[in-house]
Amino acid sequence: MIPKDNPPVDIHREVHLGRILGEGGMGCVLDGFAPDLGQHLAVKRLLPEWMEDQEIRSRFEEEIAIMASIDHPGVLPVYGMGLDAERRLFYVMKKVEGKTLGQLIWDPREPVTSVPRRKRLLGMLLDACETVAAAHDKGIIHRDIKPANILIDQAGSVYVIDWGLAKHIGTAGSSSSSGRTLPGKIMGTPGYMAPEQAEGRSAAAGTEADVFALGAILYEILTDKRPFEADTDRAELLGSIHRDPEHPRRLNLLVPRDICAICLKALNKNPTERYANAGGLAADLRAHLEGRPVSAKRPNIFEKIRFASRRHPMRALVATSTAVALLVLGSFIGFQRWIDLQLADKAMVRLSVIDSELTELEQEAIALQDELDGSGVPETEHERIRHELDVTNARWVLGQFDALRILSSVGELRFIRTSSEVHPIVRERMLTVIHTAIERKRPALAEGMIATLLERNEEGTLANPLSPEDVKLLGSLAKQAADASAKSRE
Repeated sequence: MIPKDNPPVDIHREVHLGRILGEGGMGCVLDGFAPDLGQHLAVKRLLPEWMEDQEIRSRFEEEIAIMASIDHPGVLPVYGMGLDAERRLFYVMKKVEGKTLGQLIWDPREPVTSVPRRKRLLGMLLDACETVAAAHDKGIIHRDIKPANILIDQAGSVYVIDWGLAKHIGTAGSSSSSGRTLPGKIMGTPGYMAPEQAEGRSAAAGTEADVFALGAILYEILTDKRPFEADTDRAELLGSIHRDPEHPRRLNLLVPRDICAICLKALNKNPTERYANAGGLAADLRAHLEGRPVSAKRPNIFEKIRFASRRHPMRALVATSTAVALLVLGSFIGFQRWIDLQLADKAMVRLSVIDSELTELEQEAIALQDELDGSGVPETEHERIRHELDVTNARWVLGQFDALRILSSVGELRFIRTSSEVHPIVRERMLTVIHTAIERKRPALAEGMIATLLERNEEGTLANPLSPEDVKLLGSLAKQAADASAKSRE
């Protein structure tokens, strides 16, 4: 602790202070320039109204100590601290120019269904998780993780900032043991607080509370909505305590199931059912991004084939043939069954190739749409760009149908004809194509597919009947498609 009678530092002589970069509950951050170093810095000062508040002063000092103790590139380094001429606490840290994760999530130029957007934001969240994991390894929890407190610089480096509510856990010097965080006192930001935080049970908030906040950010990346979004802070707090979030795939059909499983595990109401710390969440995020199985969801045989095919397409042909052959040794295996297995393996490898091509087409479509929306494109070029965009979208739809054809053919093979898992996969893909056809202004295509699915379901000719939830979802999509058709005719 810095004694109040410590000699003040004339910070203005060492650092030229400029505009306010940001302001929080305890302090404000100013732009600074150190002439001796020829370097721009950030200076955080305690707000005047807290100068005499010993609890706030202690928390501010603890923030400095915590930041200095976490040796990780994702935490801004602290260069010094002291009292200024007005006897206000301050500290000097590295200045970073960039955007918050929140600004990137809410960038209107990219739709939530964009695969490149999702992968890019997940990579940034992974970096943030690893920074928080480094804090957890030191017995430190942040307690106010949110998109506004994750900063990405122009080089793409990710920083977790604003450690003002952070504390040590399980030590005599923790905030909870020193009385700075009182029982019943709510710490954090509505929408990202774990239930135990929202209820004011500060002593119960451990590393799992930070995991919950990271899960809320993940949900926002996947759906463009906070998990308990409401009109008031109070309603959002109560939502985090009493309400389960809507399944991400109900808001965005293009979200893969494994990342949904990661998200919902992190958002579990029960802390013991979440990841134990940010390191566990980071490990699953990395596995998802690298195309490996995640611990939050046990992969079935078809997912194992798909994961293997993505990473090692040629070796997967041999490996999956062996694995599947071992699986069916207990039953009759004839020559025809063996052929079926080989065809299934090859089909899944082909499917992984198509998925890669679809991702490239998605990126091309985004680039063309950005070009079309840009102000620097002359009117004479608009028709050409629209034509290219139409061709790209058409290729994407045809690619999806190719994928559907492959999945359907795999479903007809004798080995898996009786499996209840293949046809839901086909159905999921069809729903994805319907949803995207509406978004890409192809409502007639969507309406035709919906009608076919519902008719076959009524006739009982689907291998697996549609669930009531699927029928309801198709009805909602049919209404969207009809509305889109009506608009296109206006």
